Amino acid sequence: MSNRREAIKFLATGAAAAVTAAAVAALPSRASAASPGPIGDYDFIIINSSGTIEAYDPNGNLVTSGSDWGAVVNELLTKAPPDGVWIHTKSGIYLQSTSVSIPSSYNSTVTLSGQGMARTPQAKFTSPRPSTIIKNTQSGGKIIVTPGAGQPALFVRDMTLFNAGGGVTTGISFQNALEGGLERVMVTQVDPTVSFVSEPSAPALGSIGINLATGTGKNLFRLQEVYIINYDTGLLINSDWVCADQLEFNWCNTRCVDIEGGFYQEFRFLHSFDSGGTMVYDNKSPDTSFERELTVILGLADEGKGPSGYVAKTPSVNNVKGAFLLILGTFNPAGTGVGYVTGQTSSVFGLFTDLPSAGGGSALPGPVGINSAMKSLNGSTAGTASYTMPFSGPSYKRFLVYLNGYQNATATAQAIAFPAKFTESPAIVVDATQKAIVSNAGVSLPSSMSSAITGWIIIEGY
Repeated sequence: MSNRREAIKFLATGAAAAVTAAAVAALPSRASAASPGPIGDYDFIIINSSGTIEAYDPNGNLVTSGSDWGAVVNELLTKAPPDGVWIHTKSGIYLQSTSVSIPSSYNSTVTLSGQGMARTPQAKFTSPRPSTIIKNTQSGGKIIVTPGAGQPALFVRDMTLFNAGGGVTTGISFQNALEGGLERVMVTQVDPTVSFVSEPSAPALGSIGINLATGTGKNLFRLQEVYIINYDTGLLINSDWVCADQLEFNWCNTRCVDIEGGFYQEFRFLHSFDSGGTMVYDNKSPDTSFERELTVILGLADEGKGPSGYVAKTPSVNNVKGAFLLILGTFNPAGTGVGYVTGQTSSVFGLFTDLPSAGGGSALPGPVGINSAMKSLNGSTAGTASYTMPFSGPSYKRFLVYLNGYQNATATAQAIAFPAKFTESPAIVVDATQKAIVSNAGVSLPSSMSSAITGWIIIEGY
């Protein structure tokens, strides 16, 4: 493709003396068509001309037209340059009744761009901003799919993909794609052109917002500022390398992120709103041949409705190294959602926090649980012993007991088991009773006490 901008840059940096008006005028230029406006660096530009979808080439020539955005894009893909193609769709609403399908014979990069992503359903705009909205009317259809064996690279940015036909739909399906990325993209089954009034109907079971189930080996996908709205599963992953930053899930019924395979997945700043299921569900089949990486830098759940927790890992998963550095819980007026980690919590490290819901949230188990729930033991004679274990990592553990008028005048000692056992018998750092006995499994409070005691017992070790 001709690139006037790069040629001017070459003249300016490589041969400054040659930068003259005549030299610049002689460079190849992408002409501007009167209808589509400036072509820029795109190979094709698509406009909506009073309901007719028209596509122009760099010289302003009409290449194809029709009433179906998918069919128009598919026709352009047959004319794509062999070294990659960039198809830009200007702002407007474009009807689609045919899935965009990358040809199996095309091995290069395909870039589909728009003029802006529509606002989210919660945002209250007095007037719509310029955006590109693709409205797919197929029942159970896919908006964009890469089904070929050629392993093309697909990048989509600055547009909204709206599955309006219902059924078991898929927004984007990356199959056999070697590389891909989404940037400022919304994939939704909620109409982005109307104001949010109430919660939409539950999506069809099996519907998927974005499918990264490539199954081709060493794949790399990058997702940034992506909104997935009203699908049964928001993001399905079965690819080796996935790096995601700023993912928003609204009304995803079963799982926001479902990991079925792959080697490394990293998520930064996940947020789910009113979603019924697990935020991140690691369902990878057992594999002892290598260690996998799964990282959640920040996960925040808002008004979660599901009982499955925000991060869940099946006990059958092997060799998973998790780094869940910060996971926040739920604000849940209905009181039905809880936030916790299940499965192989021993392989998880980091900081876990649970914001209690009106219905009583649960603390997340993990090596650091500064918001872990306090438990209490009534003294055999009087008072209480309240205890918690805020640190339970492999290299440091800390157990706290607060005695409030505690007394046990009987001959039988009361014992408290540690939530996580110490590797070695720990040390008693502070002991208000001066008679507590510890092991790696728990602490025994003194018996035959002549008086009540108020004070601390602090135990540390690893």
